[in-house]
Amino acid sequence: MRFIYITLIIWLFNGFFNINAQKKIPPQKPKLIIQIVISNMKYDYINKYWDNFGDNGFKKLIKEGANCKNNQYKHIYAQNTVGVTSIASGTTPSNHGIVSENWYNRLKNEITNCVIDKKHYSIGGVGINGSYSPKNIRVTTFTDELRMFSNFESKIYSISVDAGLSVLLGGHMANAAYWFDDLSGNWISNTYYMESLPEWVKEFNKREYPEIYQNRVWTSSLEKSRYTISSIDTSNKTSLVPILNLSKTKSLDAKYNVLVNTPFANTFTKDFAISTIIDEELGQDDITDYIAITFSASNKIGNRYGSLSIENEDCFIKLDRDIEHFIKFIDEQLGKENVLFVVTSDNGIAYKPEYLKKINAPGGYFEANKAISLLKSYLSLTYGSGDWVKYYHKNQIYLNHDLISDSKINLSDIQDKVAEFMIQFEGINNALTATNIRTANYSNGTFEKVANSFYSERSGDIILILDPGWIESDNGSLCSNSGYRYETHVPLIWYGWKIKKTTIYKQTSPIDIAPTLSLFLNISAPNATSGKPIYDIL
Repeated sequence: MRFIYITLIIWLFNGFFNINAQKKIPPQKPKLIIQIVISNMKYDYINKYWDNFGDNGFKKLIKEGANCKNNQYKHIYAQNTVGVTSIASGTTPSNHGIVSENWYNRLKNEITNCVIDKKHYSIGGVGINGSYSPKNIRVTTFTDELRMFSNFESKIYSISVDAGLSVLLGGHMANAAYWFDDLSGNWISNTYYMESLPEWVKEFNKREYPEIYQNRVWTSSLEKSRYTISSIDTSNKTSLVPILNLSKTKSLDAKYNVLVNTPFANTFTKDFAISTIIDEELGQDDITDYIAITFSASNKIGNRYGSLSIENEDCFIKLDRDIEHFIKFIDEQLGKENVLFVVTSDNGIAYKPEYLKKINAPGGYFEANKAISLLKSYLSLTYGSGDWVKYYHKNQIYLNHDLISDSKINLSDIQDKVAEFMIQFEGINNALTATNIRTANYSNGTFEKVANSFYSERSGDIILILDPGWIESDNGSLCSNSGYRYETHVPLIWYGWKIKKTTIYKQTSPIDIAPTLSLFLNISAPNATSGKPIYDIL
């Protein structure tokens, strides 16, 4: 009997051990892919804020995952919408067509926003915060290919408080994209995806988390003496800004707008993402699902306070804790071995020119409005009175083609004249014309990034390149859209599933994410992919 008991105990122990060992063996394909995009996150933030991060957030991703240290965008426009579309499609704007947040549509003689689609209206919100779709993406995305490969059984969800980022990263065929309506305080979607919100989303909205957050005060995570790396920023006060109690305001316009400008927006996004995974049962079978989570509060905070501010660092410290909580949830809910994390950013960010001036570094503000006003006067003096410039937006000048044609002026000649005129302004490094971009073969440097950003139907006639350290004044952003390393160098971290611990020093790009994921799943890459699979991470 004793022998039988001992044998039984050994058998039960071995059985228990084998069952648990099997649970830790990664499946052939990940059950869930989690794409995390952190807006305006320069690569050096990881090292700068390292000492103030906890052990189980960013540090865990780095220490246990594959860290691509030389990861750079190959286009010139440091805009969030351009970045997430490049991640989703595995290619540059010259193929996917999202050249900027806005562009001039010559055929319709109107300004086009990259995601506005008036055919659709909001589901779950109030007002017009719902007329969006991904229709302007001119190629397939990774999620599109995954949906088609699985005969539409793979579940695809995209989440961000910013509607544009959620819509673009979700691709054409997502089950749903959700974003935050700062008027109603609800997570909403629109008629492109559904006819009504799922019951679980309605229940989540009933909890009225925004009201709770709106009555909190944003205070520092650590003693201020710990923020030594950030205390040198100059242009704003370094004390943290308290959140206003908007419930006491009389205006109903954008009632919850303050929330999206604080780290609480990231926490709110993380909590909604967790609910999405649970209620939509993502990663519960052998068919790979996908969820994109964009943390966009760092965009608002970085642009408002500066990349060297205490506010910016505190945002990332709080985000580190949110990521720690999210990783713990995934490990308990699905198991690390079943889930593949991909963490990157949609663009970097420049230093504030005020700070550069204080330390005697080159930099400044390009006064675009004044420059374009002078350009219009110059063209009227040269070619006669007329509306020669149709539109200007973030380093792109659109000329009046109809007027040029009617005046029998050679288009390339007037483009050259404009380029020669604009490079005389302080802060302008160079200017490329659309004709030059079409006819030349730029294969390296900034000019190559300009070519990768050029989509003939949507791009301007002249593309301006600012000097390093210069940004355009009064555009609400610290991005120069000039392709310098401080804007193109962003993190790329792979974690979970079969990912080995490694550091990759060779150059990679966010456009490599889609073809790499496609390789892992043995599916077709997006149809215009120009990125390359990163073989070293497995």
